[in-house]
Amino acid sequence: AIYAFHIAVIYISTRIWKERAGELLLGSNANIGGPATALSLAQARNLNHLEAPAMLAGHLGNAIGTFAGLLLYQLITKAPR
Repeated sequence: AIYAFHIAVIYISTRIWKERAGELLLGSNANIGGPATALSLAQARNLNHLEAPAMLAGHLGNAIGTFAGLLLYQLITKAPR
C-alpha cells in the first residue's frame, strides 16, 4: 500500500509540474532503495547524466534515515513509562 501511494504521488507530480516520469522515479528510487538500486535504474534507463546525483541522493537518504532512527530510539527509550 505504501509503494502504491508513493507511485500515485509520483504520477500526480508528473502531471502537475510537467516533469519527466523517469527522472522522478529515479529520485524516488534513490530515496527508497538507496544508492545501489538508483545507479542500476539510471544505467538501465540510459540516464547516465543522473548517475552521480542519484547515488548522492541515496547516500544522503541513508545518512538522514540513520540519524533519524537513532534520534527516535533515544526519544522512545527515554520516554516515561
